Amino acid sequence: MDLDLLISELLAGKTAALARAISVVENGRPGFERLLGEVHRSLGRARRIGITGPPGAGKSTLVERLVAHYRAAGLKVAVVAVDPTSAFTGGALLGDRIRMESVALDEGVYIRSMATRGSLGGLATTTREVCDLLDAAGFDRILVETVGVGQSELDVGRMADSTVLVLVPESGDGIQTLKSGVMEIADIFVVNKADRPGADKLRQEIEVTLGIRRGNAFRNMPAHHGRSVGQAVGRSARQASTRMGTSDRQTARPPEPPTARPADRLTILLWLTGAAVFAFIYLPLVVVIVYSFHDSPIIAWPLQLGTLRWYEALAYDRGMLTAAVASLKLALLAVAISLVIGVPGAFVLDRFEFPGKTAFRRLVLLPLILPGIITGVALLTFFSFVKLSLSSGYPFVPGWPVVLGHAAALTSVVITQVFARLQRLDRAQEEASQDLYANEWQTFWNVTFPNIRTAVLGAGLLVFTLSLDEIAVTFFLIGRQNTLPLQIWGLLRRGITPEVNAASTIIFALSLAVIVVWARLMRED
Repeated sequence: MDLDLLISELLAGKTAALARAISVVENGRPGFERLLGEVHRSLGRARRIGITGPPGAGKSTLVERLVAHYRAAGLKVAVVAVDPTSAFTGGALLGDRIRMESVALDEGVYIRSMATRGSLGGLATTTREVCDLLDAAGFDRILVETVGVGQSELDVGRMADSTVLVLVPESGDGIQTLKSGVMEIADIFVVNKADRPGADKLRQEIEVTLGIRRGNAFRNMPAHHGRSVGQAVGRSARQASTRMGTSDRQTARPPEPPTARPADRLTILLWLTGAAVFAFIYLPLVVVIVYSFHDSPIIAWPLQLGTLRWYEALAYDRGMLTAAVASLKLALLAVAISLVIGVPGAFVLDRFEFPGKTAFRRLVLLPLILPGIITGVALLTFFSFVKLSLSSGYPFVPGWPVVLGHAAALTSVVITQVFARLQRLDRAQEEASQDLYANEWQTFWNVTFPNIRTAVLGAGLLVFTLSLDEIAVTFFLIGRQNTLPLQIWGLLRRGITPEVNAASTIIFALSLAVIVVWARLMRED
């Protein structure tokens, strides 16, 4: 055998030379080391995608669909299908390629079957080297299908650029998805045979596992009977491009631009309605912000923009500054009390059964539903009954009655937010933690709390914003020190001025910052 001729024909992409070279490497014939050394400089073009999963999960069918999609994009595709070797006879039935008949005769597709030959990692002993030869031969995508694996066959994760784990609804319960091993190496999870019962449950269990491990897999991507395989392939390619610092633009055809939907009268009417709704909601806010930079103390047209003197006036307004500090203290104390009472209350609602639980769940929102005047009068009557002075705690706090009143009115926000998150929590995670001999506190801190953390923080931010702006309860319970809403109300007695608009703009900016933080927390979740 002329090794130099074999190498030159392999690098030229000739199929016969490729087949002979694979046999040389697979069987360890003389010269295989030189062969691999010569082709090493030609590596790096192809992306290697590993397809793994238990026996019968549909790996070969998925590979066939992927091959068809890549060929439609103009890419050359190679498939390495690994089948198990018998421990009794030493033979192997190389049957995976039978399921790929629809693409087997395509000149841009090369399929090679391999036997494990005693290797226990899910691949053959020379699968990596065979992929090097396919890369050197000029293929754009190399799909490696493993044998049907269990939990510890992980070789494909070390060999492939991207790993796809194919599961079926019968793959096990939530505990199986939490276990280490093959679940940890996947970049993409595919729930195949999704028409069977239990597919949605398996998907949710995988999502819970990803939430714990913070993996890189794509979540909640429908791929029913291969209809969305193209979407999955596109996202996988973008992920691989990010990892390798390369792009598909040299090999794949650009996507066709979406066709524009012709505008009709209903569409135009909907756009106009939406614009009117947004204007109705936000136009007054825009007016307030614009007039805070108006130079004249009279709100009138034309605008004289470009001044910051009303903000400077606020900076030297002792009453406004004192009221702002009081509002911040009040809001922070209300948040602390609401969380201390509301989070345990949510756990009681979620974990315990007691008489009247259903009625309690409905009544917990009553302080928010009732008019603020009724809540304020009720709290004022109660604090008068227990002889708690409205100015008690001053000057450390604006007054304990107003602090407790805000907390009482807003604790229901915390309870409902945290309770809703607890209802979506998979209790199997806590049971698995206890099976590993964790006590209740360790289970709460390491399993339960990370799953409800964003709900707790989001509820706290919402309570802070509502408390900062609350005026009805504050009006009845405030003592000797004004809060920001009451201070602004006092200024309004002299009419609407740019100074009031400036104060409102600052409150809006603070509220917007809180909303942005809350949105980021929810996005991380």
